Amino acid sequence: MTRLALMMVLLLAFPAAADLQKGRTAFEADDFEAAEAAFKSDADGGNAEGEYWMGRVRDARSDPAGGYQWFLKAANRGHAEAQRSVGVLLEEARGVARNEVKAAEWYRKSAEQGNDKAQRNLANFHRDGRGGLKQDPAEAFRWYEAAAKQGNAKAGRSLAYMYYFGDGTRQDLARAAQLFAAASDDGLAAAHFDLGRLYYRGQGVERDFLRAAELFEQAARSGYGKAQLWLGRMYFTGEGVAKNEAEAYFWLTLAEAQEPEGARHFLARLDRSLPEAGRKAAKQRAKQFDPK
Repeated sequence: MTRLALMMVLLLAFPAAADLQKGRTAFEADDFEAAEAAFKSDADGGNAEGEYWMGRVRDARSDPAGGYQWFLKAANRGHAEAQRSVGVLLEEARGVARNEVKAAEWYRKSAEQGNDKAQRNLANFHRDGRGGLKQDPAEAFRWYEAAAKQGNAKAGRSLAYMYYFGDGTRQDLARAAQLFAAASDDGLAAAHFDLGRLYYRGQGVERDFLRAAELFEQAARSGYGKAQLWLGRMYFTGEGVAKNEAEAYFWLTLAEAQEPEGARHFLARLDRSLPEAGRKAAKQRAKQFDPK
């Protein structure tokens, strides 16, 4: 390539890159009209990145059918994230008829390019025997591990459960605890709860009610119902925390929305022991609760 030709290629590339960045900035600010205008020329010109982002915009603007068409164009050009997005819409029947077999095919294409989210999607299908795939714990384990190695916290949590139950691999409670801890460190509320439960039971870690209560509270403050239930129960029994029926009633009231059976069991017992003023105050706190 001559110097002149190279300069022409670079000059043509710079506006495209600038438009894409302008579009991404607008998209992140929820200015979807401006984002679509910025992406349109690149998408119309066959730029896979522009087509992918047009798909994102159309989906965000409540047009999943339009999003699917743009994602499909980019996916056919080999865009890994677009391939995964096509799979998601096919799996969820958004903008296109549900087709889990095709979804699995697109997840695999994306996963084989190293897309960690698609690797997790494909692992889910292998775990559950969906998308025309047979139930294969070992293959699910392989893909969860691949995604977890890239820092995918949700895949790491699923991998932890496979070690916990010995599903697709040997049972290893200590390794499960390590993986739950890694997902917890990434801020995954469900993993806070999972790790807390291991500390509560002394599985893979030394039993520690105080640490369990701390982890349950982290998850509970994020609005995770199971953690709210277990934390409320600990305040009711005084395990790991000072017994506090008002605090128990507060957390159990919150838990009732997601874990009604377990929460109502303890709430019924507290109705008989906690004075009405305490119950009323706890209910008021629950109404004002804002998950963090």
